[in-house]
Amino acid sequence: MTKSLFFTGTSMLPTITPGSRLYIDARGASGIDIGDIVVFNKNGKLICHRIVGRCRIWNKIYFLEKGDNPEQKTISIISGDRIVGRVIGIQTFDGKAVGLHNVFSKRAKNRFIVLSIIFTLSYYLKRFIFGGASNSFLSRVRSWFLEKYFCYIE
Repeated sequence: MTKSLFFTGTSMLPTITPGSRLYIDARGASGIDIGDIVVFNKNGKLICHRIVGRCRIWNKIYFLEKGDNPEQKTISIISGDRIVGRVIGIQTFDGKAVGLHNVFSKRAKNRFIVLSIIFTLSYYLKRFIFGGASNSFLSRVRSWFLEKYFCYIE
């Protein structure tokens, strides 16, 4: 089923400009790949970001998402059941169609596979070794990895 909605905000600049219409393949998390732009529900709001990683924990799929805006440096983890669908088309406010292409090279995808492994391991360390300690451990791991590798994405 295809849905459409209007995009507001600047988190996906320069790929998606405010006022653009997004066309969404609303099949949830099925068929989502690294590099796809998705719409997901976060605290009751629909958010549109790019998928930059994926991992499986206890047979549940989690995705790492980030906006394209270079000023936005945070990556968040979302569960697959929060994903509404994948963006399959973009029409700017002046009627022009924006081509969608997966901008991740094979090398960049491999880096995000490593990132997924690090997030998975940090989850298990936090949960089983540290007995559910605060999220600061995950934040330190995420910050270290992003500082070391994220700026090298092609």
